[in-house]
Formats: sequence, structure tokens, C-alpha cells
Amino acid sequence: MSYETLLEFPAVTICPGYQFRASVLRAKEPDDRYGCRPGFKYCSWVAPWNLATHTETIIKNCQFQRKACNPGTEQLGKWTRKLTSLGRCFTYNANSSVQSGGVSNALQISVDPMLWDQYGIAIFNGIRVYIHNASEIPLVEITGLNLNQGSTVHFSLQVKDYDRVSSAESLCTSDSTYDESRCIMRCIYKTTMILSNNTCGAPFMQEFKTKVCRTRKEIAFFNENFQKLIYNGSIWNKCVGGCPGTCKKRIYKPITTSLGFGESDSELVNITIYFANMWTEKIIETWNYNFEEFLVDMGGSLNLFLGASFYSLIQIIDLIIEYFRQLITRIYIKANRLELKQPHFEVDNAVKLRVLKISIQTESSTK
Repeated sequence: MSYETLLEFPAVTICPGYQFRASVLRAKEPDDRYGCRPGFKYCSWVAPWNLATHTETIIKNCQFQRKACNPGTEQLGKWTRKLTSLGRCFTYNANSSVQSGGVSNALQISVDPMLWDQYGIAIFNGIRVYIHNASEIPLVEITGLNLNQGSTVHFSLQVKDYDRVSSAESLCTSDSTYDESRCIMRCIYKTTMILSNNTCGAPFMQEFKTKVCRTRKEIAFFNENFQKLIYNGSIWNKCVGGCPGTCKKRIYKPITTSLGFGESDSELVNITIYFANMWTEKIIETWNYNFEEFLVDMGGSLNLFLGASFYSLIQIIDLIIEYFRQLITRIYIKANRLELKQPHFEVDNAVKLRVLKISIQTESSTK
């Protein structure tokens, strides 16, 4: 555990429980929810998504560290729109750190789900809240907490910092520009486009610079396959497994400390998010068996089975040097002896040759 003097406040993403508002779609008639008009070949699929829900419509009140953060008039932080497969979501990024825990430094938001204006069947009865790092894409399809309309909830945040070691069994990257959530969503979108035999995607895929489908057939094929994939656990597991995590990562774990309901006629969802304290849990991975330990183990094994030690290793090296020194000395002495014998050999041959000549001359004179 480590006590921090400053803790960066996480981003908070809020999604209504439906994709489109009925009043907005009625205003766009005769276009349907895909932006397709009867008698026209091409559709404007982006238009309904851009008009689906406005931040100012559902965010009724916002305060962070007792300062107003209502959309468009933020004194601290910023609201942004995020297109997802669940519809238009809204992310609040405080861009600030807190110096102490407790409700005095909390983020307090009141949200009106506006279920009365939903188009079609609600995905969930209320809103979905996801607390995450500011750099991440909110994976609201598989993560987040669903809150029913009229509920009041307090989330106390616990912070965990991970410092992992990349290995063959558990890959991770130290690249600061890499985002695991983007890798996962890119995998999901790419798989959907391959299965639907499309080279186009949906409006919520524009962050990946994907061309939006424009014909009814393309949109129908994409939606059919995407709905099968988005709730298919095996596909998510495959994409999650194929995307390495980041070696250093901070995770915010929300703990529900209070859950209740407001007035019976109120549809507002009231959310309070704060740090319980300034303590963070540090989880650090290190190699259990490194090179230094390998040398120690190797030396211990040699000492056990061969009776060897560092001193005996020096003795062995000294014996090898002494052996080569004596070998070189013997070779040098032998070469010198050959050189000393060579002149005597030449003299003896000369004497023998002269004696032979004299004997030949003697025999000739006798005859």
C-alpha cells in the first residue's frame, strides 16, 4: 500500500438505456432510424446518431469538488459525446486531481434517463455508468453498472496500480501510445465487417476512420452480424486475449456504499463518486528467477556434485596455464637442439667425402 498526496480523478461515462429518442426520429420523418428515406438508394446513417440524445437533455445537474460542471457551463472538467453501439453516451473528464478523499471532493451528477421518450425497447431500465481512465475508450457493451431510474447511489473508489512483467504467458506493452480498449473494439469491428462481407461500418466506428454503410443492404448485414457478436462471449474473449494489456495500469474499482431511491415521482438517477482515502494498492511483478540467481544455483550445483568452488576454479585455470607453459618450453628446447646438431652433421659428411676421395686416388696409383 502507498499513500498518495494527489490522486487523478477518473473519467465517468453515462449511457441512456436506449439508442434513439422517439421525438427526434419523428422530427426526421420520413427518414427512419437509419437515415433511409423511401425511394432513395443511399441513407444518411450518421444523422440519427448525431441527433439521438443531447448532453444537456439528460444531465440535469453536475458538481465536482463543489464547483458546477453542467454541460456547456463547466467550471471544472469537460463533457464530451461518445458514439457507442448502445447509442450516444456522455463522458465527463475532470482533468483534475484531488488532495483528499471523502464526499467533499466528490463528483455528483443527476441524470434524467427520459425513458418516456425512448424509441423501441429499452436496453436497460435507466442508465449505465462506467468509471475508467481518461485515455480509454469506454467499453460500455460489456462493462459498467446499470442504475434504475429514481435510484440514488454512492460509489467509493479503490485504486490499484499494476506494474507487470511481460512474458510469453502474459504479454503486456510499455508503449505509452497503446490503448488496450481501442485494440479490443477494433478487433470487434473488424470481425463484424468480415462476417458481414462489408467494407463499411457503423457511425459509432468513426473514431477508427471506418467508412459508414450507406445502403439498406449494407446496414442490415452489419447490424445482424454486430448484434450476434457484441453479446457473444467467445468473440469478446478472443479479442481480449489477442490484445496485450499495458504493463503499467491504474484501475478504479467502485464500491457501492449507499443505494436507495429518491422521491416516488422522481425519475432522476443521483450519483456520487469519490475516493474513500488516498491509499493505493501497488501490485508489482518481478522475475522470480534471474541471471544472478542462475549463477548462484550453477555454482552451488558444481560445488555439490564436483566438489568445485571458486578457489578450485582458479587452481584449474592455473594448471592449464602451467601445462601450456611447459609444453611451449619443451618445444623450444627441442628446436634449439636440432640447430646445434646441424653443423656437426655437415662437418662429418665433408670429412667422409674427403677420405673417400683419397682412398680412390690411392687405389688408382697402385694399379
